[in-house]
Formats: sequence, C-alpha cells, structure tokens
Amino acid sequence: AVDLRGHGQSQPSRGAFSISDLATDLAGLVESLELDEPPVLVGHSLGGSVAQQFVVDYPSKARGVVLLDSDLNGPVALRWAMAVLNRISAWVMRLTGLLLGQRSLALFQPLLTRLTYSRVWRKSNQGFLAVDGIRFRRNSIRDLAWALTAWGARPNLTKAMSGLAIPVLAVRGAKDPIVPQFKFRGLTDAIPWAVSATVEGAGHATILENPDEIARLVGDFLRQECSARACTTMTSRASAQIADAAPRLLSQQIA
Repeated sequence: AVDLRGHGQSQPSRGAFSISDLATDLAGLVESLELDEPPVLVGHSLGGSVAQQFVVDYPSKARGVVLLDSDLNGPVALRWAMAVLNRISAWVMRLTGLLLGQRSLALFQPLLTRLTYSRVWRKSNQGFLAVDGIRFRRNSIRDLAWALTAWGARPNLTKAMSGLAIPVLAVRGAKDPIVPQFKFRGLTDAIPWAVSATVEGAGHATILENPDEIARLVGDFLRQECSARACTTMTSRASAQIADAAPRLLSQQIA
C-alpha cells in the first residue's frame, strides 16, 4: 500500500499538486522497488485516478489495473467547489486547521458517514479521532484541499484509457454517490474489455464495507490476467492482505 504525498505517513506536500504529480511519484516508487515484472495497480477513488494516470503516462510499467469506486474524469462538482477553495491561500487553510484542531475532522464525519453504508465507518471512527493532534492541525485541511483540487481538476482520460491494451477491473458500490451509475457506465463503455462488477449495498468505500467481496473480485482478476508463474502467490497474498487490512485502512489513511 502506498501513502501518497500528503497522506498517511508520507510527508505533507510543500505545495499544490496534480494527479500527474502523484502518478510521477508512483512511477519513482515502482522503479525503486526493482520488481521482477510490472505490477498490477489497485486504486480506490483518488487512488484510481492516480492509477489511470500512471498507466496512461507509463504504459509499459504496469500489466493491469484495478479501479475501485473510480471513474474516468473525477467528480465534476469538485471542479466548481475547489475553484473557490483554491482562492484561499495556503496559510489561511493552515491557520484554520490549527485553530480547529482535531475538531476539524468532526466536520467531515457526516459526509464520510453518508459515503458508506455499513457499520465499518462507525467502528473505525475512533481511529480517526485518535490521530496525532499537532500533525493533523497543521496540515490536514491544507493537504485535503490540495488533494481534492487535484482530483476534481484531473483531465478526462476517456480517449487515453480506451487506447490502452491493458487488463482492467472496474468495481463500484451500488449506492456510491460519488461515482453514480452513469459515470461508471461511461468508464466501462470506454474500456469495453474491462471486467466490471457492482457490489450491492455498498457506497463509496467498497474495500472497507465489503472486503471479502473485493478480495474475491481482485483475486479472480489476478488469476485470469496475470502470468501463470506469478498468479498463485500474488492472488493468495493480495486476497489475504485486503481482507486483513480493511478494518484498519480508514484510520491509517488519516493518521
């Protein structure tokens, strides 16, 4: 699992960034790992946007991509909202986070609850609220704004993705308000060879709400699409890690 810049244990970003910047970061990481063969990328939501940009910019560096709760051009509404937020200077956002402290996280709780349709969020909520207060106050609102801006401003990759000969698995939660059915259909129409699946009863956090089903879908995809030599090991490891890590992912992402 990769902590993108400004996320998790990675250092806060020194300035605004784009999806292309995040894809470049990922390319550097992949190169530094010196893998025996190109990886299969798995990206959720914003991570799915990064994975798409990666395979467009570096088509020879990945042999497959899994897109969870992701579409081809990002949430359109964010482009309007973040255009306004972008006018607020970084120091104002930093000061706001400093003043609100951990309470600023509570502002996002209703939104995050709406995006999920299971008890996973409530179970993970305490992990969110237990993050390092000083680190959160200083950087969270600013980095969140930059990440959302990058997500909302990403280019439309419909044409680029439709021209790639790469295995794709696309998964959507049936109740996902961020990636509605028509946007998901736009992705699968543009990539007709993609394997697609809908997780019933899930919202925008399928990997947390139904980890067993996601593990099964990803495992089946790896068995079908990756090389015979790597399939057995990769599939069993990936399935086990997804199912085991899901309850902790939500708190680790903010910590």
